[in-house]
Amino acid sequence: MRAAFEKVPGRRDMSWYFYVRRAAEFPFGWHYHDEAELTLILSGAGQRYVGDSVDRYEPGDFVLVGANVPHSWRSEGLSSQQVAVVCQFRPDFLGDGLFAAAEFDGIKRLLDESTAGVSFGADAAPEALRIRQMQDLCGPDRTLELLGVLNSLAARDHQVLSASPQLNALDPTSRSRIETVIAYIDQAYAGVVTLPAAASAIAMTPSSLSRYFRIHTGRRFSDYVNDIRCAAASRRLVDSEESVTSVAWACGYQNIANFNRRFRERFGMSPRQYRTAHQP
Repeated sequence: MRAAFEKVPGRRDMSWYFYVRRAAEFPFGWHYHDEAELTLILSGAGQRYVGDSVDRYEPGDFVLVGANVPHSWRSEGLSSQQVAVVCQFRPDFLGDGLFAAAEFDGIKRLLDESTAGVSFGADAAPEALRIRQMQDLCGPDRTLELLGVLNSLAARDHQVLSASPQLNALDPTSRSRIETVIAYIDQAYAGVVTLPAAASAIAMTPSSLSRYFRIHTGRRFSDYVNDIRCAAASRRLVDSEESVTSVAWACGYQNIANFNRRFRERFGMSPRQYRTAHQP
Protein backbone atom coordinates (compact mmCIF):
# COMPACT_ATOMS: atom_id res chain seq x y z
CA MET A 1 0.00 0.00 0.00
CA ARG A 2 1.45 3.32 -1.03
CA ALA A 3 0.92 6.49 0.96
CA ALA A 4 -2.29 8.23 -0.08
CA PHE A 5 -2.23 11.87 -1.02
CA GLU A 6 -4.53 13.79 1.30
CA LYS A 7 -6.19 16.98 0.17
CA VAL A 8 -6.36 19.28 3.18
CA PRO A 9 -9.69 21.15 3.20
CA GLY A 10 -9.55 24.82 2.32
CA ARG A 11 -11.41 27.61 4.06
CA ARG A 12 -12.42 31.00 2.76
CA ASP A 13 -11.64 32.72 6.07
CA MET A 14 -8.25 31.07 6.74
CA SER A 15 -5.07 30.40 4.74
CA TRP A 16 -4.34 27.26 6.79
CA TYR A 17 -6.31 24.55 8.58
CA PHE A 18 -6.82 24.07 12.33
CA TYR A 19 -8.94 21.35 13.90
CA VAL A 20 -9.31 19.00 16.85
CA ARG A 21 -9.37 15.35 15.79
CA ARG A 22 -11.51 13.13 18.02
CA ALA A 23 -12.12 9.45 17.40
CA ALA A 24 -12.56 6.17 19.23
CA GLU A 25 -9.43 5.03 17.41
CA PHE A 26 -6.84 6.32 14.97
CA PRO A 27 -6.52 3.65 12.25
CA PHE A 28 -3.31 3.19 10.30
CA GLY A 29 -3.64 5.59 7.38
CA TRP A 30 -0.30 6.08 5.65
CA HIS A 31 -0.62 9.46 3.89
CA TYR A 32 1.06 12.74 2.99
CA HIS A 33 -0.01 16.21 1.91
CA ASP A 34 1.43 19.49 0.67
CA GLU A 35 1.08 21.04 4.11
CA ALA A 36 3.40 20.80 7.10
CA GLU A 37 1.57 19.42 10.14
CA LEU A 38 1.94 20.33 13.79
CA THR A 39 0.20 17.72 15.96
CA LEU A 40 -0.33 17.65 19.72
CA ILE A 41 -1.80 14.50 21.29
CA LEU A 42 -4.23 15.26 24.12
CA SER A 43 -5.60 11.79 24.77
CA GLY A 44 -4.87 8.23 23.72
CA ALA A 45 -1.75 6.30 22.85
CA GLY A 46 -0.33 4.08 20.16
CA GLN A 47 2.33 4.16 17.46
CA ARG A 48 3.51 7.15 15.47
CA TYR A 49 4.99 6.66 12.00
CA VAL A 50 6.94 9.51 10.37
CA GLY A 51 9.04 8.63 7.33
CA ASP A 52 11.00 5.58 8.44
CA SER A 53 10.66 6.25 12.18
CA VAL A 54 8.36 4.28 14.46
CA ASP A 55 7.78 5.49 18.01
CA ARG A 56 5.20 5.26 20.74
CA TYR A 57 2.93 8.26 21.26
CA GLU A 58 0.95 9.20 24.34
CA PRO A 59 -0.66 12.37 25.75
CA GLY A 60 1.72 15.30 25.34
CA ASP A 61 3.35 13.93 22.18
CA PHE A 62 4.14 17.03 20.12
CA VAL A 63 5.61 16.79 16.63
CA LEU A 64 6.06 18.77 13.43
CA VAL A 65 5.91 16.78 10.20
CA GLY A 66 7.15 18.50 7.05
CA ALA A 67 5.26 18.93 3.80
CA ASN A 68 4.90 15.74 1.72
CA VAL A 69 6.41 13.53 4.45
CA PRO A 70 4.46 10.24 4.75
CA HIS A 71 3.09 9.73 8.25
CA SER A 72 0.38 8.12 10.33
CA TRP A 73 -0.80 7.71 13.91
CA ARG A 74 -2.25 4.33 14.85
CA SER A 75 -3.91 3.91 18.22
CA GLU A 76 -3.81 0.70 20.21
CA GLY A 77 -6.22 -0.27 22.94
CA LEU A 78 -9.66 1.18 23.57
CA SER A 79 -9.06 2.57 27.04
CA SER A 80 -9.67 6.20 26.09
CA GLN A 81 -10.77 8.40 23.23
CA GLN A 82 -8.09 9.57 20.84
CA VAL A 83 -7.85 13.36 20.72
CA ALA A 84 -5.29 15.47 18.84
CA VAL A 85 -4.97 19.17 18.02
CA VAL A 86 -3.75 19.60 14.45
CA CYS A 87 -2.38 22.62 12.56
CA GLN A 88 -1.78 22.13 8.82
CA PHE A 89 -0.17 24.85 6.73
CA ARG A 90 1.79 25.22 3.55
CA PRO A 91 5.32 26.55 4.08
CA ASP A 92 4.37 29.49 1.84
CA PHE A 93 0.86 30.03 3.23
CA LEU A 94 1.66 33.70 3.98
CA GLY A 95 3.68 34.29 0.83
CA ASP A 96 6.89 33.01 -0.70
CA GLY A 97 9.14 35.56 0.97
CA LEU A 98 7.95 35.58 4.58
CA PHE A 99 10.19 32.88 6.01
CA ALA A 100 13.09 34.13 3.91
CA ALA A 101 13.08 37.31 6.02
CA ALA A 102 15.88 37.52 8.59
CA GLU A 103 13.52 37.69 11.57
CA PHE A 104 11.91 34.37 10.59
CA ASP A 105 15.16 32.52 9.97
CA GLY A 106 14.56 30.28 12.98
CA ILE A 107 11.18 29.13 11.66
CA LYS A 108 12.70 28.50 8.24
CA ARG A 109 15.38 26.25 9.76
CA LEU A 110 12.73 24.40 11.77
CA LEU A 111 10.63 23.79 8.65
CA ASP A 112 13.72 22.58 6.80
CA GLU A 113 14.42 20.09 9.60
CA SER A 114 10.80 18.96 9.59
CA THR A 115 11.43 17.14 6.31
CA ALA A 116 12.66 14.39 8.65
CA GLY A 117 9.99 15.09 11.26
CA VAL A 118 10.84 16.66 14.63
CA SER A 119 9.56 15.90 18.11
CA PHE A 120 9.46 18.37 21.00
CA GLY A 121 10.06 17.31 24.56
CA ALA A 122 8.50 18.26 27.88
CA ASP A 123 10.19 21.66 27.88
CA ALA A 124 7.84 22.68 25.04
CA ALA A 125 4.85 22.47 27.40
CA PRO A 126 4.22 26.26 27.15
CA GLU A 127 3.93 25.99 23.36
CA ALA A 128 1.71 22.91 23.70
CA LEU A 129 -0.61 24.90 25.97
CA ARG A 130 -0.74 27.71 23.42
CA ILE A 131 -1.72 25.20 20.72
CA ARG A 132 -4.58 23.93 22.90
CA GLN A 133 -5.79 27.47 23.56
CA MET A 134 -5.87 28.30 19.85
CA GLN A 135 -9.33 26.74 19.81
CA ASP A 136 -10.54 29.98 21.40
CA LEU A 137 -8.96 32.18 18.73
CA CYS A 138 -9.94 32.88 15.16
CA GLY A 139 -8.91 34.91 12.15
CA PRO A 140 -5.70 36.92 12.37
CA ASP A 141 -5.28 36.20 16.09
CA ARG A 142 -5.03 32.45 15.45
CA THR A 143 -2.59 32.95 12.58
CA LEU A 144 -0.39 35.30 14.60
CA GLU A 145 -0.43 32.78 17.44
CA LEU A 146 0.68 30.01 15.07
CA LEU A 147 3.64 32.14 13.99
CA GLY A 148 4.44 32.81 17.65
CA VAL A 149 4.33 29.12 18.53
CA LEU A 150 6.56 28.18 15.58
CA ASN A 151 9.01 30.91 16.53
CA SER A 152 9.16 29.66 20.13
CA LEU A 153 9.51 26.04 19.05
CA ALA A 154 12.42 26.99 16.78
CA ALA A 155 14.35 27.94 19.91
CA ARG A 156 13.52 24.70 21.74
CA ASP A 157 15.58 21.54 21.75
CA HIS A 158 13.99 18.94 19.53
CA GLN A 159 14.66 15.45 18.23
CA VAL A 160 14.82 14.56 14.55
CA LEU A 161 12.61 11.54 13.95
CA SER A 162 13.39 10.02 10.57
CA ALA A 163 16.87 8.57 10.17
CA SER A 164 16.46 8.77 6.41
CA PRO A 165 14.83 12.00 5.23
CA GLN A 166 15.82 10.91 1.72
CA LEU A 167 12.78 8.62 1.89
CA ASN A 168 10.62 11.71 1.73
CA ALA A 169 12.29 12.94 -1.46
CA LEU A 170 12.15 9.72 -3.48
CA ASP A 171 10.81 9.61 -7.00
CA PRO A 172 7.21 8.31 -7.17
CA THR A 173 8.16 4.78 -8.26
CA SER A 174 10.77 4.25 -5.55
CA ARG A 175 8.55 5.81 -2.94
CA SER A 176 5.65 3.54 -3.86
CA ARG A 177 7.85 0.44 -3.61
CA ILE A 178 9.25 1.37 -0.19
CA GLU A 179 5.82 2.26 1.14
CA THR A 180 4.43 -1.07 -0.06
CA VAL A 181 7.17 -2.84 1.90
CA ILE A 182 6.50 -0.71 5.00
CA ALA A 183 2.77 -1.47 4.79
CA TYR A 184 3.52 -5.21 4.50
CA ILE A 185 5.70 -5.07 7.62
CA ASP A 186 3.05 -3.14 9.55
CA GLN A 187 0.39 -5.71 8.69
CA ALA A 188 2.52 -8.81 9.28
CA TYR A 189 4.87 -7.91 12.15
CA ALA A 190 2.97 -9.99 14.73
CA GLY A 191 3.58 -13.14 12.70
CA VAL A 192 6.24 -14.18 10.25
CA VAL A 193 7.86 -11.35 8.30
CA THR A 194 10.22 -12.45 5.56
CA LEU A 195 12.34 -10.65 3.02
CA PRO A 196 11.12 -12.97 0.20
CA ALA A 197 7.47 -12.13 0.97
CA ALA A 198 8.21 -8.40 1.01
CA ALA A 199 10.21 -8.70 -2.20
CA SER A 200 7.36 -10.57 -3.88
CA ALA A 201 4.99 -7.68 -3.08
CA ILE A 202 7.03 -5.36 -5.31
CA ALA A 203 8.26 -7.93 -7.85
CA MET A 204 11.90 -7.92 -6.70
CA THR A 205 14.32 -10.63 -5.65
CA PRO A 206 15.11 -10.74 -1.92
CA SER A 207 18.74 -9.71 -2.46
CA SER A 208 17.67 -6.80 -4.66
CA LEU A 209 15.13 -5.62 -2.10
CA SER A 210 17.69 -5.85 0.70
CA ARG A 211 20.01 -3.49 -1.16
CA TYR A 212 17.17 -1.29 -2.40
CA PHE A 213 15.67 -0.85 1.07
CA ARG A 214 18.99 0.09 2.62
CA ILE A 215 19.93 2.50 -0.18
CA HIS A 216 16.61 4.34 -0.03
CA THR A 217 16.04 4.36 3.71
CA GLY A 218 19.56 4.09 5.11
CA ARG A 219 18.47 1.13 7.24
CA ARG A 220 18.42 -2.64 7.00
CA PHE A 221 15.13 -4.41 6.41
CA SER A 222 15.53 -6.42 9.63
CA ASP A 223 16.19 -3.27 11.67
CA TYR A 224 12.96 -1.69 10.49
CA VAL A 225 11.01 -4.85 11.33
CA ASN A 226 12.53 -4.76 14.80
CA ASP A 227 11.49 -1.12 15.30
CA ILE A 228 7.89 -1.94 14.40
CA ARG A 229 7.83 -4.91 16.76
CA CYS A 230 9.50 -3.09 19.66
CA ALA A 231 7.10 -0.15 19.33
CA ALA A 232 4.14 -2.54 19.49
CA ALA A 233 5.71 -4.37 22.44
CA SER A 234 6.28 -1.16 24.38
CA ARG A 235 2.59 -0.35 24.07
CA ARG A 236 1.48 -3.78 25.31
CA LEU A 237 3.91 -3.67 28.22
CA VAL A 238 2.37 -0.44 29.49
CA ASP A 239 -1.30 -1.11 28.74
CA SER A 240 -1.61 -4.75 29.78
CA GLU A 241 -0.59 -7.18 32.47
CA GLU A 242 0.61 -9.78 29.99
CA SER A 243 3.85 -11.51 30.84
CA VAL A 244 6.95 -10.35 29.01
CA THR A 245 7.03 -13.69 27.23
CA SER A 246 3.43 -13.27 26.03
CA VAL A 247 4.20 -9.77 24.79
CA ALA A 248 7.23 -11.04 22.91
CA TRP A 249 5.20 -13.75 21.17
CA ALA A 250 2.35 -11.37 20.36
CA CYS A 251 4.78 -9.00 18.66
CA GLY A 252 6.48 -11.57 16.47
CA TYR A 253 9.43 -12.65 18.64
CA GLN A 254 9.78 -16.40 19.01
CA ASN A 255 12.87 -16.21 21.22
CA ILE A 256 12.64 -14.35 24.52
CA ALA A 257 16.39 -13.77 24.71
CA ASN A 258 16.35 -12.15 21.27
CA PHE A 259 13.38 -10.00 22.30
CA ASN A 260 15.13 -8.80 25.46
CA ARG A 261 18.28 -7.97 23.52
CA ARG A 262 16.48 -6.14 20.72
CA PHE A 263 14.26 -4.25 23.13
CA ARG A 264 17.23 -3.08 25.17
CA GLU A 265 18.99 -1.90 22.00
CA ARG A 266 15.88 0.09 21.03
CA PHE A 267 14.95 1.63 24.40
CA GLY A 268 18.09 1.36 26.52
CA MET A 269 16.38 -0.80 29.17
CA SER A 270 14.86 -4.24 29.55
CA PRO A 271 11.13 -4.86 28.92
CA ARG A 272 10.51 -5.20 32.66
CA GLN A 273 12.34 -1.96 33.40
CA TYR A 274 10.35 -0.22 30.66
CA ARG A 275 7.06 -1.44 32.15
CA THR A 276 8.04 -0.23 35.62
CA ALA A 277 9.15 3.16 34.29
CA HIS A 278 6.03 3.86 32.21
CA GLN A 279 3.10 2.34 34.04
CA PRO A 280 1.12 4.69 36.31
